[in-house]
Amino acid sequence: MSEGEVNVKEIKFTLGKTIDEIDTTANAVAVQARIRPNAVYDLVNKKAPSITFKTLTKILEALDVITQEKGINRTFDVSDVFVYE
Repeated sequence: MSEGEVNVKEIKFTLGKTIDEIDTTANAVAVQARIRPNAVYDLVNKKAPSITFKTLTKILEALDVITQEKGINRTFDVSDVFVYE
């Protein structure tokens, strides 16, 4: 980056990758989280204009439950849903 240039960062959704990594579906996450499937699909398809902390927490908790049920020893955090880079 040269002098005077601004490093532009953006929110990048990572939920789709996370769902693939744990071999589940967006619908399974929505059902476990007890949220509208479209809320999850919008995040996966990078179309969500926003997310509430309540919904984010429900998604992270759902991911934890799904992996525990599959016998996967993993915990999740915000970077499993989106990153800022």
